[in-house]
Amino acid sequence: MIANFKKYYPRIYLMFAAAFLILGMLGSRELWTHEHRWAAIVNVMLDQQDFFHPVLNGKTYYDKPLLSYWLMALAAQFFNGLNEWSLRLPSALAGILTVWLTYLLGKKIKDHALGLLSAWMLLCTYYFVYWAKVGSADMLNVAGTLAAITYYMYHKNSYQFGRYSVFFLIVALTALCKGLVGPVVVALAVLADSLFDKNIIKHVNKKMCLGFFIGLMCYFLPFLGSWLLGSDQSGLFKVYKENFVRYFQPFDHQTPFYIYFLYLPIYMAPWSIFLLPSFWKIKVQWLCFSSLEKWLSITSVVIFVFFSASGSRRPYYILPLIPFATIFVANWILMHTRARILAQYILKLSWFFLVFIFLILLPLFYKLGGWLVLQKIF
Repeated sequence: MIANFKKYYPRIYLMFAAAFLILGMLGSRELWTHEHRWAAIVNVMLDQQDFFHPVLNGKTYYDKPLLSYWLMALAAQFFNGLNEWSLRLPSALAGILTVWLTYLLGKKIKDHALGLLSAWMLLCTYYFVYWAKVGSADMLNVAGTLAAITYYMYHKNSYQFGRYSVFFLIVALTALCKGLVGPVVVALAVLADSLFDKNIIKHVNKKMCLGFFIGLMCYFLPFLGSWLLGSDQSGLFKVYKENFVRYFQPFDHQTPFYIYFLYLPIYMAPWSIFLLPSFWKIKVQWLCFSSLEKWLSITSVVIFVFFSASGSRRPYYILPLIPFATIFVANWILMHTRARILAQYILKLSWFFLVFIFLILLPLFYKLGGWLVLQKIF
């Protein structure tokens, strides 16, 4: 009995470490730029008890779907009202879930070792932890996207109505957090898998269509509620503007197309040093890859190209790519003894560095007055 339980120790340690780092001192930092917007909208929702019409500065604000606001409002009901903790809790829980999903996806692609190393590497990535502690929709989008893709990979050979329904419901909820970018990334991953899974055409059936319809209805329900309860602005029009218009004819955040070649190494740090050798491996060992390793490689590249092709680019837009890139790099590390030894040292250093930054230094900095003190000094 004890021996059987011990095999779960590595996963228990992983999730405990994720909860400790991501939830620890979650409410100690002042609100950051994005968070002010979410805090203001959720505060009005709670004050007016109107959860279908987001309002910012007295005007209807449908730039983001409703689900992320609802989750924060729900957290506020259980954690002493709306504060830094309740505002960030949904994102933090999504970050912890993303760590677990990364383990599951890595395990599916190859084995337990790849899943465990990938999850630890993701947890010891600075910008992943940073965004997991920010109250916004971005980490919710990452978790939802990864959840849909992981669920698909585990159940892609199942043709049951229930499987289709769960998959499309996950996709719908992801779209209700940040927009259509999540469903598009999921679709790209599924299409990439179609290159290797010759049976994917079998999924085009009545059960899949009905499951898709259920997911579609779930997505449209909040918009329908907003319309029925009265609105001076169409939420669906905002979906079109924020997703299609922004992608093809950007009205802000316009940066050069190559900018993600700079952002990706930054968001992958400290694992960026393994990126180039990992991609070189595609060229020299492609024929030796399993079908799932090939799928991971193609999916990572396709997602990167998708974000690069957009006319609107910001650093954190590529967050959904980070778990895939981490698994990709971890797979290379496990094949090289020296890289594996180096990765172990980096993991330990990164873990203590992140604990020091997020659980000691930043809380102390804000306790002593934060940026206001620095402004007075300088």
